[in-house]
Amino acid sequence: MGALAIIMAGTALAAPTPPEWPAVDRLFFPGATASETRGQGMTSDGTHWIFSGTRSLETADAGFHTLKRRRHAIPPSLGRPSALSPIGLNHIGDIDYADGRLYVPLDSSHVDPATGKAYSHPVVAIYDAHTLRYTGHAYPLRPPHGTDDIASWIAVDPAKGEAYGIAYHDARELAVYDGADFTFRRYIPLSRPVDQAQGGKVRDGWIYFATDGRGKAIQRANIATGAVQTVASLDTGGDREIEGLCFQFTPNGMLLHVLSREDERPGSGNGGIALYRLATP
Repeated sequence: MGALAIIMAGTALAAPTPPEWPAVDRLFFPGATASETRGQGMTSDGTHWIFSGTRSLETADAGFHTLKRRRHAIPPSLGRPSALSPIGLNHIGDIDYADGRLYVPLDSSHVDPATGKAYSHPVVAIYDAHTLRYTGHAYPLRPPHGTDDIASWIAVDPAKGEAYGIAYHDARELAVYDGADFTFRRYIPLSRPVDQAQGGKVRDGWIYFATDGRGKAIQRANIATGAVQTVASLDTGGDREIEGLCFQFTPNGMLLHVLSREDERPGSGNGGIALYRLATP
């Protein structure tokens, strides 16, 4: 592992663009194992890092050394057809943490013959953050405007008792769920679309998105007004896929961590996961 330096629909007001948050560091986790276990999302319990892969979960220490890895984190009860999904669940997105629990968004990459769509059975499953095991509690997401590809990530705000999510393609509204059972509460219209968000986290009244669309932008939306801003771009050349994100308090201030699937150097063929650390105001 090396380190390389480096309020109603239609009325949400656009906010001025803040100064771009600079990338102050880039870590690279090489190889297939990193891609498998760290390639979807990340969160923290304040002491450890917790990563998600497409089907896995991993705990690491403060220096990103693996402490625990569960390669097959989706249990058979969720993987096979059930009342939650008629075709089963096989894909984990960007996760979140609160009060000893992991909130794990799940869906299926397989096409449902009944709907002709993949990613159409979104579920949030609750895991024990220490053991990385499923607790037996899972909740379908059923917002009124549809369930097509809305579980790439889930963000929770335990202080408000809410959780948040958006559609993957050109989302124009933020869905607000009950933080206990994930029943739908309301939509917050967004001042402009957010496209291809692969990660989301809440901080200080804003929800932050890591997007894999045009510009590989890091954006945020004000939860009270729906105003959207761009705070950074990771479109720095080379093929990459932006994934999840996570904040970290440090003695020198707050950092925003963003995951990206890419080569160690553009075109090297040495694939893995890059972790960009951005300084926040």
